[in-house]
Amino acid sequence: MNTQTAKISTHPIVLACVDQSPYAAYVTDYAAWAAKRLNTGLELLHVIDRNPELGPDQDHSGAIGFNEQENLLKKIVDEDEQRSRLARESGRVFLNDLQQRAQQQGLQQVDMRQRHGSLVDSLLERQSQTRLVVMGRRGESSATTNRDLGRNLESVVRSMKCPILSVTDEFKAPTHLMIAYDAGSASRKGLDMVATSPAFAGLKCSIVMVKDKESTDAPKQLEQAQQKLVAAGLDVDTQLLIGDFESIMAKSIQKLGIDLLVMGAYTHSPWRTLFTGSHTTDLLRAARIPTLLLR
Repeated sequence: MNTQTAKISTHPIVLACVDQSPYAAYVTDYAAWAAKRLNTGLELLHVIDRNPELGPDQDHSGAIGFNEQENLLKKIVDEDEQRSRLARESGRVFLNDLQQRAQQQGLQQVDMRQRHGSLVDSLLERQSQTRLVVMGRRGESSATTNRDLGRNLESVVRSMKCPILSVTDEFKAPTHLMIAYDAGSASRKGLDMVATSPAFAGLKCSIVMVKDKESTDAPKQLEQAQQKLVAAGLDVDTQLLIGDFESIMAKSIQKLGIDLLVMGAYTHSPWRTLFTGSHTTDLLRAARIPTLLLR
């Protein structure tokens, strides 16, 4: 079931995934910043879970007589319809507030879309128009748990072809970005994007490569990466560091005053993520700054 609150644009957009958590305002602010720099429209997307968890007062389990089943079924259907209606109405209110917030930052085209169903499916429907997806590192469902990362982030990154900007805190216009560079396909993609996208014009850039041991190829790879960005008119420095990837990157982010990280994400087998974890997840937990994730 689709619930749309505005006509869907066919022009390039920045797509902001928002829910009724404190992170929605931060997501909207970063998405508005990106849309202005990319000269695109902004779409605010709110997806209502089709299978919300039931509260303790909604537990209908237990033995019931045959004659009671029909009444119970009707009660469940009525409760579902009421929850759905309340969710839609509540969603429209907070989407209107976020739309006004984005428009106050000077954006003219700010559309809203509300849907029941899967976040990934909703994003895939808009993939051909989407230049960038912006979402919170945590969402409504994780706000009351101890999870560092929202449950949707990895599935969205794995599903979408466009970059994903994962944000963590109140908006601060980026001035100094870091590229976590390993000369692999995803980090080369990030290098190309930083060199050509108006989103990064005028920002200082640090390219950081971390190795677990000395490498004869790394200095040349870093030099080539730096030359590419310098040719694009960016102010660039490089660092080649030896040691543990996550801890060194986290320390470098603090030392250099980085406020935007660009990195490849989940580029290895999902089986490895399942059994041994992921550099991406570990660094996202450690970095705590907006991170642009590339596949």
